[in-house]
Amino acid sequence: MATSNSTAFNMEFTEIAEEAFERAGREMRSGYDLKTARRSMNLLTLSGKIAASTCGLSTKALLT
Repeated sequence: MATSNSTAFNMEFTEIAEEAFERAGREMRSGYDLKTARRSMNLLTLSGKIAASTCGLSTKALLT
């Protein structure tokens, strides 16, 4: 069977946040929970980019 480097796996942010809440043993109950989840994800992404740039890595290097 032939394979390629493409994937069809693509989750919406809401699904990612719901999964994270479930894994933490909690339930997303309000829009505020989703808002804070998005803010936390943005902060984690930002901190990863800052760490990569201080180490001389590009964001693309982190994804490969």
